[in-house]
Amino acid sequence: MAVISFSYQFGNSPLHRLSPLVKFLGLVGVSAVSFTVFPWGFAFSAVVIFSAAFIARVRIAELFRGCTGLVFLSALTVLSRSFTHTPLNWNIDGFLSGLTFGMGLLVSFIGTKLFFTTTTMTQLRDTLDRIPFPWFRRFSLYLTLMLGFLPRFLERWETAELAYKARAGRNGVRKLFAVTPLVIELMVEAAVETAVALEARGWE
Repeated sequence: MAVISFSYQFGNSPLHRLSPLVKFLGLVGVSAVSFTVFPWGFAFSAVVIFSAAFIARVRIAELFRGCTGLVFLSALTVLSRSFTHTPLNWNIDGFLSGLTFGMGLLVSFIGTKLFFTTTTMTQLRDTLDRIPFPWFRRFSLYLTLMLGFLPRFLERWETAELAYKARAGRNGVRKLFAVTPLVIELMVEAAVETAVALEARGWE
């Protein structure tokens, strides 16, 4: 049975008790800073996330679990931007932009993981529903559905990876090509199930 990487961990820390909306806006903020201000923005965002994890009593190593695919994607991005093709040459600006993007992805990943570890979608939805704007109710539904699909995607990816390894599958690019179609199919099925459930509840 797969261990769910993005599952909520019950706790009574200050971070657990903090408003879900404040945590979500904080996640957006540190992610934006890590992408736009390198390297100091990345360092600042990492310190904020690690400090928050310490407050929430979440192990730092746990935040990085499951990021292998992301690291692979980041490495490809850095390599693709580090060279010019005509003529073939090292491009320092491309390297730095690729590194900024890759490190920003990593910060966003561990920040999102900490968010889901200390916040449930029900808590976030209840907080958003208390905002006194009628149109915001539909927006809050869309937002929580969008955020909720991320842990569902990673849960299915982890399950597919474990199944692949159980069948003596090899790591590397071969695993990526074997697991990706299966996960896409599972996510399409999940999207259809969600749409049917919303339709049954009167959402159009």
